[in-house]
Amino acid sequence: MIRDLDGPLKRLLALICLVEVADLSLVQVITPLLPFYADRFGFEQSESGHIIAAFAAGALVAAVPAGMLCSRVGVRATVVTGLLLMAGTTLALGFAGTLIELEAARFGQGVASSTAWTGAIAWIAGAAPRERRASLLGVVFGVGVAGILAGPALGALAAHAGTKPTFTGVAVVMLALAGLAALRPSVPAARQSVRALLGGLRNREVAFGVWLFLLPAFLLAAQHTVAPLRLDELGWSVGGIAAVYVCAAALQSIGSPILGRVLDRIGRLLPLTAILLAGVAVSVLLALPWSRGQWLFAILVVCAVVCYAAFYLPGSAIVADGSDAAGLDHAFGFSLANLAWAPGTIAGSIAGGALAESAGDEATYALLAAVCLGTLVAVRLAAARPAAAAARS
Repeated sequence: MIRDLDGPLKRLLALICLVEVADLSLVQVITPLLPFYADRFGFEQSESGHIIAAFAAGALVAAVPAGMLCSRVGVRATVVTGLLLMAGTTLALGFAGTLIELEAARFGQGVASSTAWTGAIAWIAGAAPRERRASLLGVVFGVGVAGILAGPALGALAAHAGTKPTFTGVAVVMLALAGLAALRPSVPAARQSVRALLGGLRNREVAFGVWLFLLPAFLLAAQHTVAPLRLDELGWSVGGIAAVYVCAAALQSIGSPILGRVLDRIGRLLPLTAILLAGVAVSVLLALPWSRGQWLFAILVVCAVVCYAAFYLPGSAIVADGSDAAGLDHAFGFSLANLAWAPGTIAGSIAGGALAESAGDEATYALLAAVCLGTLVAVRLAAARPAAAAARS
């Protein structure tokens, strides 16, 4: 599939994959460092949550400005800006000497991540032929999973070798990547107004694509809130729990390019319907008492993570398709999608934890099944309307 691309598109695809790896490594790098920073700065568990939330807050704040930047100066300049911000905020993370400086660095990394991601995904979505768009996005998402795996490894290295040398080295890599992006041919800026951005949600396809970003953020956050604790109760060690999620990431990496090709060959509806059915099924299975076997529950958790994360790819393709139909700059479409991620993550974490505490894990998984089922019903009803209209005519 990649071999038959022309040279410029192939080189652009490689660049965007590297940007995605860098982006996702920043998201995950803090997790193994939390105990290190807790010992260093003496903060409580609640303040660990503030550090994690700071990144999401930065991404949320930058979502719309990133799209506006793309529209004003172009996707190449936006990606370069995001990577330069990544380098600077990563260096700040390495040299943070207080809790406030640490939180500020993570907030800045969230801003950088949002900026680079919006520009990068809009760049490849705009450059790809429509009939190959989902396939190329699938490759980007599949390779990007390496960042999910690299982030914790970088965090662990920083804890042992020191944050200053480790994150200085990472910042140098980010600067080199910014240099590579700057050497790519420029892409004309769309120069659309903010009104066009807000009007994008009036397009049903764009709005539904945005929902397909909020949905997996909600599902994954709720699942991540309750599943690790249940795995611990069933006898899984910290390393074993990490291995469960590494397996899920590996399957995502393999499955994303395959799913992308399927979306391009048979359209968006049937694969999305299958993913929604799988989401309902795995959520129901996790809610059943007989799923509490040590290995069975772990396998179901892997299936759930892979299934929930799969919504991002059709969501991206649908956002790009809807942007084309609405005459909306791709960067604006993906700004709206990026804007949905943080609220979905926050709502999923709160709802998942609150339900599990008050009514048990089963209630949380029942909610996830209901959300998937409700989306499935909405998809099928929306698909039935054009068919009914055609039959009447």
